[in-house]
Amino acid sequence: MALMDTDMQFPKAGKIVEIDSDEVDYVLELMNGTGIEMFSSRNVRRLHGGVSSDVWLMDCLQGNNLKRYVIKQPLATLRVQKNWSAPLKRAFYENLWLEMASRVSAESVPHVYYFDEKKPLLVTRYIDVTEAEVWQRQLFSGRFDLPFPEHAQAASSG
Repeated sequence: MALMDTDMQFPKAGKIVEIDSDEVDYVLELMNGTGIEMFSSRNVRRLHGGVSSDVWLMDCLQGNNLKRYVIKQPLATLRVQKNWSAPLKRAFYENLWLEMASRVSAESVPHVYYFDEKKPLLVTRYIDVTEAEVWQRQLFSGRFDLPFPEHAQAASSG
């Protein structure tokens, strides 16, 4: 079923941007105390395009084992032209939503490895959006699968 007739394009995923050593140190400091094993070899880069959060991708390699983490920290002031503040507590609600969504369809959302409401900091598994089916992308392209939201509603209320 077509949701809408539009030429609107799905927003492009943020490109991966190299960062300086001070920013790498900042991210590694954020990760202290998370209990996540960062291994001996790691690469931290920014996921470009975040308006409401700083978002980094951290690749950790030990031998042949690669773990990819998304590290997300909300901003108090959004990166938009007008001065737009937003409560940092929204990270709590994002984490809550990810927990609920994982009960509905664990393979459809990134696994949350760590959440700290005080920092605030959210660390999840990295999902490459070029390889995943993204419901928002389906909606932007005019495809609408009614059973998905009905399934999600039934699972969240039962």
